[in-house]
Amino acid sequence: MSVKLKITLWYTSLMVIVVGLVLLFMSALSGSVAEDNMTTRLENFTEQNSNEVEYSIRYISKTGEILQDLELDDFVEQRSDMTAYIYNSRGELLHGDEEVYFTDLEFVDGEIRTKYIDGEKYMVYDIKSVSNPRLPNVYVWVRGVCKVDPELYSGTVGSVVETATRILPFVVVVAAICGYFISVLLLSPVKKITNAAEAISDGDDLSRRININKGRDEVHRLANTFDKMIGRLENSFEAERAFTSDASHELRTPTGVILAQCEYSLEQEQSPEEYREAIGLIRRQAKKMSSLISQLLAFTRLEMHTEKINMELFNVGELLSDACMDMQSVAEKGITLDCSGGDDIVMRGDQVLVCRIITNLISNAYKYGVENGHIWVNATEDDKYVYVSVKDDGIGISPEEQTKIFGRFYRADKSRSQVGGYGLGLALARQAAQLHSGDITVTSELGKGSEFIVKLKK
Repeated sequence: MSVKLKITLWYTSLMVIVVGLVLLFMSALSGSVAEDNMTTRLENFTEQNSNEVEYSIRYISKTGEILQDLELDDFVEQRSDMTAYIYNSRGELLHGDEEVYFTDLEFVDGEIRTKYIDGEKYMVYDIKSVSNPRLPNVYVWVRGVCKVDPELYSGTVGSVVETATRILPFVVVVAAICGYFISVLLLSPVKKITNAAEAISDGDDLSRRININKGRDEVHRLANTFDKMIGRLENSFEAERAFTSDASHELRTPTGVILAQCEYSLEQEQSPEEYREAIGLIRRQAKKMSSLISQLLAFTRLEMHTEKINMELFNVGELLSDACMDMQSVAEKGITLDCSGGDDIVMRGDQVLVCRIITNLISNAYKYGVENGHIWVNATEDDKYVYVSVKDDGIGISPEEQTKIFGRFYRADKSRSQVGGYGLGLALARQAAQLHSGDITVTSELGKGSEFIVKLKK
């Protein structure tokens, strides 16, 4: 089943359960309402009769009996299913049908009570009626009695349930239809995702995007995430194609030189000195190939996280000092290298990788520096990160190239590309920094130099 149908079935099932619970609740509630209505009617009936009772005292007998004369002009003895009785203070019936007698039930003023007679249920309500406030002991009881008819309950409940039974299934059907169309509307981006994925799978078209309307719900977030994922995949494949093309190009030149030199040496008789020169040329080209392959392997290991990272505490100042000392031994163009800071900074990381970052940046500063220029290396810290700055006063980098220099095999304009190298140093350095939960940023101005700042988590 499709997700739309599953959602509709679950939604409809839930609606059926809710409707069933509503019917049960309505049955219970309607019964309670019917009983409350009967109670109210009995109270009103008894109070109205109590207001119509008037009596006078004829005399008090020797036995203490109080003889009373009742006046019941507007007294209603019977109304529908309710009956009214009048008793004296001793509980003797003064007015009412003697066949139904309730003298064994104690009189309580203003309280609804229940009594069963021969299995039938009655509701009883008493009101104490005092005719003369100066004679509070002279009073009568007005009792209202109502027979609770089960058919009344069933009729009331039945009508309510019957009405609900007719209406609620229609509500369920309408809700199910609306729920289906809502699920279709909500899941339409998922359909677009599926179509886009199929198009990419069938035609290898990574430029395909879903591009649904803006939204903050989960489905829109899924579609936007899918677009971002496809964008990253497209960039990765483009980078992979460029990587393969660049690697092939970089390897083709030394390979061609080696093959040409070997063929020439085999075809032409040469002197020992000429053979020595040919072998030297082949050796230099082989070293270039070996260096390129080593850098490619190092970059791949970092990128695929297959190179073992040895995280340990070390002093940043000592590492900078050692790296600067090593780089000073290969100084060129009369450039002065100034290294400072970091003596009190301790961080946890891979010393080899961090040293590789620093030496790559210093090496680039030498390559693109000017005669008798300067390189400044400095380290600072805050609560979470260590910052290493490598600054030079060299030829600088144009703004449009600053976003590209960290790409693999990328080398800047002709003036910079004439310098040796394969354009892997900065890519390697950034990858190593990212393995330390950091990054490398650059600020530069043509003709004035560049500053690379390495950010590494402590």
